[in-house]
Amino acid sequence: MITHARLGEAVAPNRILGRPLLMGHTVAMTEAYIVDAVRTPTGKRGGGLALVHPADLGAASITALLERTGVDPDAVEDVIFGNVDSVGGQAGDIARTCWLAAGLPQHVPGTTVDRQCGSGQQAVSFAAMGVMAGVHDLVVAGGVQQMSQIPISSAMTLAADLGFARPTGNSLDAVADRDFVIELIGWGALLMAHLSRFAEDLIVYGTQEFGFVKLADACAARNSSRRAILCTLFCARNSPTRVSSSSLRYSTGSSLMPQKKNPDALELIRGKAGRVLGHQVALLTSLKGLPTAYNKDLQEDKAALFDALDTVEASLQIASGVLATITPVPERMK
Repeated sequence: MITHARLGEAVAPNRILGRPLLMGHTVAMTEAYIVDAVRTPTGKRGGGLALVHPADLGAASITALLERTGVDPDAVEDVIFGNVDSVGGQAGDIARTCWLAAGLPQHVPGTTVDRQCGSGQQAVSFAAMGVMAGVHDLVVAGGVQQMSQIPISSAMTLAADLGFARPTGNSLDAVADRDFVIELIGWGALLMAHLSRFAEDLIVYGTQEFGFVKLADACAARNSSRRAILCTLFCARNSPTRVSSSSLRYSTGSSLMPQKKNPDALELIRGKAGRVLGHQVALLTSLKGLPTAYNKDLQEDKAALFDALDTVEASLQIASGVLATITPVPERMK
């Protein structure tokens, strides 16, 4: 633990017993002091601490450190922990997780550094630098590593298990990146653009002026196996409604003109194309102004992605049904 001391005031003797540490600086900001240090008992793989969550290991040390020093937790300005392999129970920002697991004030930030076997020392070094520069007056620095649960190099192994060549080299970029969502929605928008043109062609060719094709009232006749398939119908709600294909109608009549067929399914496909394109534009607009690292704005990717995929799936099923049940009129095409 690192804290400041005024010139002329006594500073508690350094007791480097383990991690985490309490450190401080003088008013002249020329020196940083390790005021006190604690650590959990030295263990072994599969020993008595093997089942303890990494956050609880760190929380116990932080709690003991504050109790020994009598420091007010509200006075702590930062928590810096070293950690190798931020996966599993050590994933995310383990420094802040440990602090919160100890039930300490939520306004205190935390950060985690990975410099392999020197991670804990690097955390202490960063804390000392902040104190000596006058940025902080009180910092908790140290490290946590639960190797019984997360063996060394687990991040490399996890990447291979998930089919990746290597772990990400920049965690800030990884949590902020949504390129894969944009690309998937972009694929859906392009597909919907083609389906929309397909739908428009059939709408035009089905009019009385052309009469090249006739749309089926329902998809019952051509393929009896289609009766057992669950198709997706567009509806006014956000989520699609699934109905049996035997009751799915691709066109409807008019109360004023019974001979007229309204190409409802094709018009809906054409209209839904704009919806998917809108999701892509909306998400790109949200991303363009975000700084590096995770921001709550990124929660908007879920609604855009899921609705776009549902819409594309429904459009493909309905377009397939229209094509399977349509009746060409060769005489009008000559």
